[in-house]
Amino acid sequence: MTDPLSAILATASVLFLYIVAGFGIRSRWGGTWFVQPLKITAHISGRGSLSRTQVFFFTLIFIWISIFWLLKSGKLLSIDDTVVALLGIAVAGAGLGRVADTTRFRVSGENWAWAVEKGWIVRTFSKGAVGAEPRLQDLFTSDQGFEVGRFQAVAFSLVVGIALLYNGATAESLDKLSKYSIDGAYLTLIGISQGVYVGGKLTGGNLIGDLNRKLDDIRSLELTFNKMVATSGDWLQIPPEERSIQIARERIASEEYRDYMAAATAAAVMVHELIGVEVQADRVEPRLPL
Repeated sequence: MTDPLSAILATASVLFLYIVAGFGIRSRWGGTWFVQPLKITAHISGRGSLSRTQVFFFTLIFIWISIFWLLKSGKLLSIDDTVVALLGIAVAGAGLGRVADTTRFRVSGENWAWAVEKGWIVRTFSKGAVGAEPRLQDLFTSDQGFEVGRFQAVAFSLVVGIALLYNGATAESLDKLSKYSIDGAYLTLIGISQGVYVGGKLTGGNLIGDLNRKLDDIRSLELTFNKMVATSGDWLQIPPEERSIQIARERIASEEYRDYMAAATAAAVMVHELIGVEVQADRVEPRLPL
């Protein structure tokens, strides 16, 4: 098959797979197919994901080159170990980044359920929960601002990706392309950038972790408040239809109420910082016992 026709069919195949990926995430973004790659690879928080975008970027390039040479020569491409290592570094970075997110940037199931029931959040403790969409700057920045490690990872990935695509399209033969290798210095630079990226996740500020501990305390304080109210003789003498949070906080468990509200108010501020939406005052109040 001729080079132009092979290139056209390879490009059409990659576009088809890209469209399939876009349809695969449409339910997450209102049921509409999106062409924007950052939405395809976005983190669950709604932010653009550097590691997922890298893996997606290199995967599309490898697919195009493989299909191009399969159509051109009728043979599968043999990939040099350094090229495999490149994809391995990207996948490892994505995996380690996910481990970091799971171990540090998470709220326990009990705290999440409590916050949802209270109406503090809709889905997650992130701006993605209130409709924020991934942006290009998400690849270069974190909650702490611009990060050099992320910038390096994007820049070197772009350079290596362009080199792979160029050599894949212009190689004289399949044998020569199979011998094409990536200079070890570039692999080292990308590996270091990934290490800095993951290290930043592991050692950076962790407002979600702090919030999770705060929510543990709040739920305990709310339980204490509820027990004090529920076991109070004065409370039991009040008709159910007349019971209110005002009576509970002023006459039944004023000290427990103050302790709870001090912790809950601080946590509400933290949630505001995370999702960008202020928690309504009536949703900060403790629940009354059933």
